[in-house]
Amino acid sequence: MVIVEFPKVGMYSLAFVTGQPVEFKEQKQIPLFVPHAPNPMTGFLVLLSEEQIIETDMTIEDAMKMVLSGGLLSPETIG
Repeated sequence: MVIVEFPKVGMYSLAFVTGQPVEFKEQKQIPLFVPHAPNPMTGFLVLLSEEQIIETDMTIEDAMKMVLSGGLLSPETIG
């Protein structure tokens, strides 16, 4: 689980790392899936550089709880 500035600067979204880095525009890009809440079967597939990604210690289980509940079941801190 990672956090990215999406859909605009200053707004943050949870994202799942979905694959290995790929080469795009002469730079390594990481494929990420940004799920919609509360239906994580839809969302956005984005390619971002490592510098645009904020690592977390959040488990996939905790992230799914947060997404499915629309944020009602959120951890106290995300680090």
